[in-house]
Amino acid sequence: RYHLGAVFANNFSNHVVALLQAYCAEVGLDPSVYREMLVDTVRDAVDGDARMLQTGPAARGDRSTVDQHLERLPEGFRAVYQALSESIERHAQ
Repeated sequence: RYHLGAVFANNFSNHVVALLQAYCAEVGLDPSVYREMLVDTVRDAVDGDARMLQTGPAARGDRSTVDQHLERLPEGFRAVYQALSESIERHAQ
């Protein structure tokens, strides 16, 4: 059970950061602009109720914005964006 939790805490969170870096490289953004946001998000989630702190279009049920993002995303990022958005929507209810 501990190892499975570690996969969520370490492997999956690291992979999301790696995807952010890859996305930034692909579209010409500097990933360092997200550093403070990432640090604050993880700190707040660890210190509080992460489910209650969830924000963004999926948490709001804003399907229009999710669909727009999916259309704009490079192909290699769509499946994970869709899966995470669906998970956020399910857990936000």
